[in-house]
This record gives sequence, C-alpha cells and structure tokens, in this order.
Amino acid sequence: MKAALLAAGEDYPLIHNLGILNERLAAVDLPEIDRAEADFLTPYAGLPRYGTGPTEVVAKRALELAEKICARLEEIIDEALAKDGPEG
Repeated sequence: MKAALLAAGEDYPLIHNLGILNERLAAVDLPEIDRAEADFLTPYAGLPRYGTGPTEVVAKRALELAEKICARLEEIIDEALAKDGPEG
C-alpha cells in the first residue's frame, strides 16, 4: 500500500494500520482494497517485527488475503507509474 502511494507521488504515514493506509489510497484517488480484508490483515502488518505468529489456520487465511491484495496493489502501482510515461 505504501508502494502504491509512493508510485503515485504521495507521502504515506509510517504506520502498520492497513485501514488507515487504505483510507489514504482513497484520499488520493487510488483504488482501495477491501476494507474487511485490510482490517483482518492489520494485526499481521507488524508481527514480523514486533510479535509472535498467528495460528496455522489464521496464518493461511492471512497469506491468501495478502497475496490477493499484493496482486491488486501491483496493478495500481503499474497504472500509477504508467501515468508518468515511459521515462518513469
């Protein structure tokens, strides 16, 4: 999400709350990700750095959502970069 904002030339907050980052996407006219998915994944945004891992079942669901969101964000980044033309 931060990469999508950066690709669009926007600043981003230094936070791990995906709901807030999602609101920032919308505020600069970038497509949002599903809000429920962002809310579900927010606790995992800082886990590698700050905490312990989730159960295997929850981790699998989080991974599936994260892969889906990353694929969509890659599209958003590509679209934002394409607006700058071939020079980037």
